[in-house]
Amino acid sequence: MKTIYTSFVCLMLSFFLVSNTFGLDYRVNSKLYNHLFEINKNWQLHQNEVPNELISFHSDRERIQMHLLLVEKSLRNTHSGKRTDQQNQNRATSLDILHTYALAGKFPINTGHKTRQPYFIDNFGTHCAVGFLVKETGFPEISKAISETQNFAYVKEIVSPELVKWSVEYGFTLEELAWIQPGYAPTQTYSQVGGGTNGNVTCSKSSGNRLLVGGDFTELDSLPCLNVGYYSDNHLSCFGNGIAGKVIGIREFGVNGVIVGGEFESNGVIYPLAKFDGNTWTYIEIPNVPNARATCFTDFLSGPLIGPEMAVSVSAPSIPNGQEVWFFQGGWFEFAYVPGVIYDMALGNSVIFAGQFDSIQIQNSGLNPSWFQAKNFVVDNSGNWISSSDWVPDTIFSILTQGNTIYLGGYAGINPNGTALTRYVNGVTQPLITNTNYPYSDPKTVRDIAQASNSNLIIGGDLNISTNWGTYGRGIFTYDYSNSVLTPYADLDTTVNTIAFFNDKYYFGGIFTKNQFSTTQNKNHLIVLNGYVGIEETANLNYTLSPNPSTGNLNISNINQASIKSIEILDLQGKICHESQTTELDLAHLKSGTYLVRVVATDGSSTTKKWVKE
Repeated sequence: MKTIYTSFVCLMLSFFLVSNTFGLDYRVNSKLYNHLFEINKNWQLHQNEVPNELISFHSDRERIQMHLLLVEKSLRNTHSGKRTDQQNQNRATSLDILHTYALAGKFPINTGHKTRQPYFIDNFGTHCAVGFLVKETGFPEISKAISETQNFAYVKEIVSPELVKWSVEYGFTLEELAWIQPGYAPTQTYSQVGGGTNGNVTCSKSSGNRLLVGGDFTELDSLPCLNVGYYSDNHLSCFGNGIAGKVIGIREFGVNGVIVGGEFESNGVIYPLAKFDGNTWTYIEIPNVPNARATCFTDFLSGPLIGPEMAVSVSAPSIPNGQEVWFFQGGWFEFAYVPGVIYDMALGNSVIFAGQFDSIQIQNSGLNPSWFQAKNFVVDNSGNWISSSDWVPDTIFSILTQGNTIYLGGYAGINPNGTALTRYVNGVTQPLITNTNYPYSDPKTVRDIAQASNSNLIIGGDLNISTNWGTYGRGIFTYDYSNSVLTPYADLDTTVNTIAFFNDKYYFGGIFTKNQFSTTQNKNHLIVLNGYVGIEETANLNYTLSPNPSTGNLNISNINQASIKSIEILDLQGKICHESQTTELDLAHLKSGTYLVRVVATDGSSTTKKWVKE
């Protein structure tokens, strides 16, 4: 038999007694097709096989049973002259096994992950549907081998020529096996933040005790507000009456104020920046660049903050065929020119620009400007500006830096090798999300990236993942870069533009107003994920970190010392940098940066929180 490599996904079947907020709850009286579609998206190819009836279920387990039994019935009635007598006999035996498996209702249980995760075999030895069929037909070693090496694979190719060989011998096509396995919408729960907005949210920023929000809206929490506000103490509020114009970036200013970037008109003049001091809006002009419009606006991530220190990329009638980048540090000075557009900057230990351009001109403090070639991004390497032409998004919208690693997210384009997310390390780009590894997914645009845990990124954008094996989602995803696994965390109707981590939760803003297959308008452009992403938690360990940030001293309070088994300090790559059992830690030896503080209780549960070392 010819060996073929392909992919199978065996999704774990976990049971939830609460509503799946971005899918159809099992208790809702709805058309049977809608419930089946919730379990496996491949039902859209078999709508004529679904009885036209309204139905609800007592549990998600009961709904999964219905799915498996109806698939089994259909597969029994599928005839093919291409199968041999032996294949037909093996197929019939397997379907008998599937029938028994469905009626028993004993499906894998997720015991090790707070979020949905595939289990080929769970901790109690329970197999998923495909794994069970393989085991019961006499090949337990195949299921065991997959479990030992790829047990938690999710939306990732499980390379197993033995599994493919089994499918051929037992008379199943890949499409049929994909249909058997249930596909879940993400199981995270989201809440609309207050009344949300009545228009697009384009930017957000965590700032002390406030979450700053900007966009294109006229109402905030159902009250009049033009384009800029904040969330604090469980309430949405406006900065004054807001400001007319286009807001693309937002940063704090003083105790009660804010600076926004974008396009703002006053008395016939267009300004790239505006400032609110708590009472009054004023407009900020870049010297000798009249009628400038900003496409990117940010503050500095390191260095002493003496007043506002910021950078802005602007287009203007006086700038031919491109943009200028201006820095403000006690005064304005031009830093660079690009024949294109800049959509994001990172201004930390090194300077990074990203967008859509093929070169950059750096101003050299009175010397002749220097030109450098680039492919939509460029990194300052001790005055030598470097880039890469391999696996780079057609347009880059977001930068995330972690040490020497740079993540770049953007539009993948239509090229088969088009890239939506790439990693740049030591001069080499490594594609993470491409048109090749997700060929059934369209469009593919990453708008924002954040660090979720020690090996996970959280991604927002217009990724619409739909696979042949039933997994789907749109808008919000995590990417486990240690295992190259993309996991859907929402199923929104359209784009997520911005992600902010505020008060230990992730907030998302964008164009979305509902779930992709919902008729209910209940996610008006601003939502919060109720819990960490990729970090296991327990409410029993609700401790406090202080001071945070700090220069090295760290105290863990509001926790019973006797309940602590260990305390671990991890960097954002997952490496344990320090271990302790005391709640008073001296971490002055650690480098400046963001760390994860994981407290493990004596019962084995754990909670992880972020801490910043200055």
